[in-house]
Amino acid sequence: MVVLAACGSDPVSGGETVLICPSGATIARELPASEVARVVSAGGYRTVLTVDPSAPRAADARFRRITDALAAARRQPRVFPARRGGPRPRGGIPGVLVVPATQLPVPNGVSQYELPAEATVDVEIVSNEIRHHQRTPVGTAIRVATVGINAPNVVGTTVASVRDNWVHDNRFGFIIEAGFPVAGSALRGDAIITTRGNRFSASCQRDLLVSLSRHTTGLGLANAPYLRNSRYLLDLGVDVPWGAAWFANPDGLGNSLVVNGATIPNGRLTAYDASRTCP
Repeated sequence: MVVLAACGSDPVSGGETVLICPSGATIARELPASEVARVVSAGGYRTVLTVDPSAPRAADARFRRITDALAAARRQPRVFPARRGGPRPRGGIPGVLVVPATQLPVPNGVSQYELPAEATVDVEIVSNEIRHHQRTPVGTAIRVATVGINAPNVVGTTVASVRDNWVHDNRFGFIIEAGFPVAGSALRGDAIITTRGNRFSASCQRDLLVSLSRHTTGLGLANAPYLRNSRYLLDLGVDVPWGAAWFANPDGLGNSLVVNGATIPNGRLTAYDASRTCP
């Protein structure tokens, strides 16, 4: 599993953490001195992330602030090469997990990272084979979330470009969701997702699930809170026909779901079959 998160995050067991840190940032976990030096000086660690502040995101003030922040961040000495190629065979619940912020335990003597009020992660997932993530109920090749692990009050924005991947033999091919929302918290998170040139096949539940709550809530298996006043902007191209996708975005919460330029009416369309087994 590969975890993409903002600066100050900590590795998830069995995974590989990506840190995005400006020069001189505090690293929130204990690393060998050589690794600390490389992270602080280069601004990235096993990085698969790119920042493109020149691309227009949206017209409202919040997205302009995000664009300005990304532009300022670009002026810091950073290196963001995109990871390309290579199979990602069976493993944890997701093959690739993207979140805007994360806070996990740190060893004694290591300062905990202070979470910001807002966080943006901008990623490219390019030219991978991702297969055999079939754990019940929500094994998935690619999981993109807008609320991070132990970071429910960080208003997140997740920008992802998913291109030229071969995604096959998973329970779900691609899940776009709130992730880790907690009742009584900010319940805000925006997504800007573009897919091009991907091949999805043999997903034993669905190629695409979009939930403005946690994935299991969208499927009717749990009762996590839904986001409020959030926007999911999806440009799917021809990778996944929207008519073949499942989604959950109930009315009355101020959320909007826009797919290929069209606003999707509020509602829920899922048909999860717990008895179905993956080959």
